[in-house]
Amino acid sequence: MAKIAVFFPTEKSKVQAYLSNVKIQLAAPPTGGDIAAKYGLEPTKVAKISTWLTEIPDHLAKAEMLRDQAQSETDQADTKIRLARLLNHEFGDTMQKNDVFDVADFELMGYKVDHTPPNPDDAKVKITHISYLPDLIRFDWAKENWNGIKIYASDDGINYTYLDKDNKSPFDDTRKNRVANTPEHRYYKFRHLDKDGKEIGQETKVEVVAAIY
Repeated sequence: MAKIAVFFPTEKSKVQAYLSNVKIQLAAPPTGGDIAAKYGLEPTKVAKISTWLTEIPDHLAKAEMLRDQAQSETDQADTKIRLARLLNHEFGDTMQKNDVFDVADFELMGYKVDHTPPNPDDAKVKITHISYLPDLIRFDWAKENWNGIKIYASDDGINYTYLDKDNKSPFDDTRKNRVANTPEHRYYKFRHLDKDGKEIGQETKVEVVAAIY
């Protein structure tokens, strides 16, 4: 008989039910299926199933809490950075309107910086966050000095076809899975676009598992 591949759910939300059933089937009668005894499975390893049934939800809950907390902290930091930018622009305007204004003071403050134009050949899309939602996969990306991004998609990571363009983060992929209730691997390539809509710089490759039904 050919060896059968062991199924294990790829979606975290389905792991708990899966392990709960495994625990029941491994247990002794009358509540269980007695499979652990039948196949001589090590008791210490069998016991890990019960431990993980308790620990996995705790870890997931903590991860969600930390994710929310991290987003809150990021939002606060962004607000204060914006206020700091406005205040320093105000300081700079006040200095330049003063009769004693000296460019050297501007340089000391770090207000005068000679900018080197970015090299388009070095441009590479930075994916800052990926969100897995029931109806889409969301890619947050950093615009930096460029006009937008161009996205290519692939089912095998080898053959890519044009998917979309985006001029404002985030980019949402709302395509349904090819087969209902079956997770699938998706591969993406991102490239920056200049002001003329021309592709520039290096490719950024990303792989995800999609579950959009």
